[in-house]
Amino acid sequence: MSALAIVAFFVALLAIILIHEFGHYLLARRFGFRVLEYFVGFGPKLWSFRRGEIEYGLKAIPAGGYVKIAGMNPFENDVPPGDEDRAYGAKPVRQRALVILAGPLSHFLVAAIIFSALLMTTGETDRTRVSVISDVPAELEPGRPSPAAVAGGVADVAKYTRVSIVQIGHAFGPQGVVRVFHLLFEGAPRNQGDVASVVGVSQQVGAIGATGNWAAFFWVFAYVTLFIGIINLVPLPPFDGGHLAILLIEKARGRKIDMRKIVPVSAAVLLFLGFFVISTMVLDIWKPVPIGP
Repeated sequence: MSALAIVAFFVALLAIILIHEFGHYLLARRFGFRVLEYFVGFGPKLWSFRRGEIEYGLKAIPAGGYVKIAGMNPFENDVPPGDEDRAYGAKPVRQRALVILAGPLSHFLVAAIIFSALLMTTGETDRTRVSVISDVPAELEPGRPSPAAVAGGVADVAKYTRVSIVQIGHAFGPQGVVRVFHLLFEGAPRNQGDVASVVGVSQQVGAIGATGNWAAFFWVFAYVTLFIGIINLVPLPPFDGGHLAILLIEKARGRKIDMRKIVPVSAAVLLFLGFFVISTMVLDIWKPVPIGP
């Protein structure tokens, strides 16, 4: 069951990537943007096919995905002749913002659906305790969910959003970075409050799978889904939140920003994120986070 839970977790993460990118794709197509590619993964191309004007496919490194919209890359002239009015920069700020926002918002929707399903079936959302909503019947009559249960799929998203924001600030702020250095170079022991990479989370998921508690598995997955969505809203490029921040600045200034000037910021963010991810993966292998109840 442990191995099955880990495999299911990674398959579910892949599904979230597809849903996230589908959010961008759906709104881009709805507003008439020129979509060039819809790929899962990065790096060398493994497989692809073309349908209409869009190339769909799979790349070698399954660490994300992307929807390529003509005109988004400032260093690439990828706008097909005659499609200039369909390029990213040619569209109204409102439409560009909605296309960007559609990806992260899909995480909140998926998390809300999972939390609602857990409340309606088990009365629980937290893997460590029973939700207060569990004191109310999950169904008033067959097939009809209790309004209190439904109100709880919404309340829990808000609650865990707040928790995630606090954890993101803690993990990526000065205190979190110093903590990683202490763990790496000073022999400090891990504790349950330490940030974990996907390796650490999969270890937790494996432990949950070993108990056969699939409700807890779905709770962890919903929380991770929500956490990733919030990370995507951080107002720094290359996150979706960074693109939204740029659009907000453009709207306030009344003129476009030269995206080539933003590249150094994106590179610095990616460098920091790469260091953080690799460091936490090393720690998860070397000093796993203690698995508790």
